[in-house]
Amino acid sequence: MRSPDWQRVSPLALIYFTLDLGRKIVDQGVNLLPVLLGIWAGGELVRHYAWHYGPPLALGGIALAVVLRYWFFRYRVDGDRIHLRSGVFKRKRLTLEFERVQQADVALPFYFRPFGLVSLGLESAGSGRQEVNIAGIPRRQAEDLRRRILARVQEPAAGSAGAGEGDGDYRLTLPLSEVLRYGLMHNGLLFLLPAVGPLSRYLETSLDWVAALYVAPLLGTAGDAVWVSALLMAGLVLGLLMLLSGLSIVAGLVRFHRYQLVRRGDGFQYRAGLGTIKSRGFRRYKLQQVTVTQGLMARLMKRFSLSVSKAGDHTATPSKAQQKFLVPVLTARTLAALSEQLQLPGPRWRSVNAVCVLGDTLVQGSFLALLIGTLLLIAGAVVWPALLVYPAVALVGLRRWQRLAYHRGDGWLALRTGFVGRKVQWLPEAKVQKVAVSRPPWLRSLGLCHLTVWGAAGRLTIPFLAEGEGARLSESLLESVTRYRGRWF
Repeated sequence: MRSPDWQRVSPLALIYFTLDLGRKIVDQGVNLLPVLLGIWAGGELVRHYAWHYGPPLALGGIALAVVLRYWFFRYRVDGDRIHLRSGVFKRKRLTLEFERVQQADVALPFYFRPFGLVSLGLESAGSGRQEVNIAGIPRRQAEDLRRRILARVQEPAAGSAGAGEGDGDYRLTLPLSEVLRYGLMHNGLLFLLPAVGPLSRYLETSLDWVAALYVAPLLGTAGDAVWVSALLMAGLVLGLLMLLSGLSIVAGLVRFHRYQLVRRGDGFQYRAGLGTIKSRGFRRYKLQQVTVTQGLMARLMKRFSLSVSKAGDHTATPSKAQQKFLVPVLTARTLAALSEQLQLPGPRWRSVNAVCVLGDTLVQGSFLALLIGTLLLIAGAVVWPALLVYPAVALVGLRRWQRLAYHRGDGWLALRTGFVGRKVQWLPEAKVQKVAVSRPPWLRSLGLCHLTVWGAAGRLTIPFLAEGEGARLSESLLESVTRYRGRWF
């Protein structure tokens, strides 16, 4: 039988290749610093030519690279495998068997949607990244190929739009109000605030100048202008917080707008997105780890987030972390319902030895006390207030110990951690890959140990267990693995 010919994607895929190349340039931007420093140090003539000819040459190079990447990109479906050719100077050829596919995603970017085109992403078992991404193919062709792949691996046969069609055995729909909460619960942009620190003195000088020039004449005294300057600084910080929160809310809305999750049999699938609509699915037997998180803001709003990890997810880069199966916002009631669908048991939490509070107090307290005492000594103040750090650290350690607990039973191993919020990691016993019991000398003298369990999506460490309990847990987990006869992924 004649093999099918190599196929080229739509010319509109040039948009995808442009955006993908731009993302890579941003990710690798630090590598351009030596070039920029060389131009800056090259003198006035070098800077002149770089300023006038550099931008058009760079844009021309990017355009040429995009066209070449599109021209040399080919794919071919041959029986139960897909072949991919790519690369310009370093040619690559990848063959992916359908039965190795762990996840098949169909994305509808806004720039493809008017033309009936989509992107098909395929991730193989054990991989922490998307190995195949075919952008700019007809939606019907992508749906047909996805159904063939999922039928081969016995996945649910729903298409990318199927998450919102049919009744299903279980359905979860997030209204707009819940999706907006996600941006407040996971506002990673707040980590940009420390970057404002080096600029604070310049801002303070500018605000003092504004207050003295415009406010002091109105108030009549310069002292009041100082207070106004402080209020302006506080308002600026508050405005920056509101801006970052707003951007985070918009990012969550773009990613999870009209979120719908459906379970059919043992297959789970969700569909969501504003500009680019994506669908993601998995079967229950492929589950490697379930993580439930609740940060400070989520606790104030009485909400949770749940993610399902597959093999290799712990090696994913931050940009690839979005490939996890994520339920962004859950109430206590919907979390309990979804946990039942995932067959998570009601946890019976067991605490670890309270000696961990003493260890944290001695180690962390001594470090902080030494640091604060040194600063006080340099400032010429009395040193004894540094000792007050010990009770503060002890209270923090006590709270962390109260949160630290583990569960073992009903085929699951779970670990709960946290301070203000909480994080619960669920690992199927049958998916355990490695178990280790460590006994440092100081723990051995107390009859304690640490138990570390590795899975395909990461590891769990249960600290400060009695040696007998650690040994029993280790042997029991290994027995569960040897008895398991089901599919692993």
